[in-house]
Amino acid sequence: MAGYSGNIVALLPNGVTFYYFSDHRDFNWISAVQAANEIIPICSPGE
Repeated sequence: MAGYSGNIVALLPNGVTFYYFSDHRDFNWISAVQAANEIIPICSPGE
């Protein structure tokens, strides 16, 4: 979910929830998804 001014809430399929609140219209959150994937893989081969 993306909100006004750069507020982000991402419910990832690996059970990780990422949230970021900003007043600077910053929507770059791919690095957070990549870090969450390193902790618990988002998808595994064969799923």
